[in-house]
Parts: sequence; C-alpha cells; structure tokens
Amino acid sequence: MPKVDAKSLIHLEKYVSVLTDTYPQPVRATELAKKTHTSKPAITKIKDRLMQICDVRTFAFEHGFVLSFKWDVLYNLFIVSAANKHHKQFLSSRFVKAFLNSKHIHVKITSAIPLYAGYFTEDDTNLLLDLILDNLSNIDPDDFAFLMKAVSMQPTSFTENTVLISIQKIITKLEFKIRNEEEMFKVISLRDKFFFLLRDSLWAYIQNMKILETLQTDERDNYIEVYKNTIDFYLRRIFEGVNEPISKAAAKSSLRLGHLSPVGATLLVGG
Repeated sequence: MPKVDAKSLIHLEKYVSVLTDTYPQPVRATELAKKTHTSKPAITKIKDRLMQICDVRTFAFEHGFVLSFKWDVLYNLFIVSAANKHHKQFLSSRFVKAFLNSKHIHVKITSAIPLYAGYFTEDDTNLLLDLILDNLSNIDPDDFAFLMKAVSMQPTSFTENTVLISIQKIITKLEFKIRNEEEMFKVISLRDKFFFLLRDSLWAYIQNMKILETLQTDERDNYIEVYKNTIDFYLRRIFEGVNEPISKAAAKSSLRLGHLSPVGATLLVGG
C-alpha cells in the first residue's frame, strides 16, 4: 500500500466519510459516485489517492473500495477529519469503532510507536483510548486545530509562553469519568505514563537535531542536556494542567483526593 499523504486527502473528505461509515463493506465506484452526488469519471480521477488508504486486494477481487485496517490509515484519516473540523463524526464512524474494538489495538499501537510498549499495558491502552475518545469528541474544533499545530512544532516551541498558556487552558477543559479511588489512581498513573512517553519521544528527537551535528562532542552534550532539562520543565507544567479536571471528576464522585502527586511521581522512571 502506498504511503499515506494526508494533504492529498483533505479535499476528498466526502468520499472518505462514506468509506468510514460503510466499513467493512466494499463500495464500488458507481455506488461511491451515487453516495457523494458525483460521477463515475470523477471517482476514476481520484482513484489513486483513495487507494492510499484502501485495501488493494479487496479492490482487485471485488472492484470495491474498502479502507485498509492499518494504524497509519486511521491516524491520517483522523488528521483529515480534524482539518475539516469533522473529527466528531469520524470518531463515531464504523471504521473507528471496528478499529478500537479490535483485540489487537495495543499491538498495532506498540508496533507503530515502539516507545509506547515501555509504559503502557493492554489495559492501560483500553482505558486511555476511552479517555481520549470522550475528550476528543467533545473538544472545540478550534482548540483541536491549535493542538494539532502545536504537535507539529519543533520540541523547543513548547517553551514559548503563548503556546504553553494555550495548551494549559485546553487541558483544563478535559473531562474524566471517575467512579472510585481505583479509577482515580489509574487516571493519575496514565497522566504520568503519557508524560514520560512524550518526554522521551522529544528527547529522542533532540538527540538527532541537525543543528547539533556541527558541534564538538562536549559542546553538543551540553546543549542536549540543556534542551532535555528545558523540555522536562515545560512538559511538567503542561501536564500539571491535568490535575484540575482530575480533581473536578473526583469531587463529582465525592472522592477524597487530597494533594495530587507531582507529575511523574507514580512511576520510577529515570530522568
């Protein structure tokens, strides 16, 4: 299957939405044209772009478009729906539900993000996905657009005050459903695991920054250490914003939360 180019799919969302809602049934070109109020020649013109995200074997044998059941397809289609501010509809589609109900979802994520396996168990993944879906489906489209832009920035951009404040404000809007102390501590643990995953991913990126390649070893190591400490400091500030929605959820269930542990304190992970 060709590498997915999300940008080439941005203007094809009406076709993609049909495929996400009809999954796993193959949709022939004539039917796709009818459902999108276009013509069969129009479908022919966009066939190559659609085949980036469709199963080649199914198309060859059944002459129908059906989405490929792969992590990078899910991820890129989410990007497309978010760019068009239709991520709520995408998250409720048959394709997303089938993907999330798969027994192999944890394996798919760990194969796509190797660092992930170092922090999250299969049970963690199921809970994390529930929390993410609850919040992504309710998040304001403009806030989500900002978050997507922030994610695409250089790691050091997190140190910009306006970016930091905006991310913190969005995080405080998160909502958690916590019914008992066990669930509360699980959410706090997920906060810390996600912090370390993101931090270690950014640290790995910094290690390979081209701007550091021209420096001598000692100077390079010093710069890396400064970057790593800076990222750690600002990420901790961002993740502290998760404490507010956790506290609100605990209060709704009349749970005694007390003082929330500092970000990262629930895991014995080296820094």
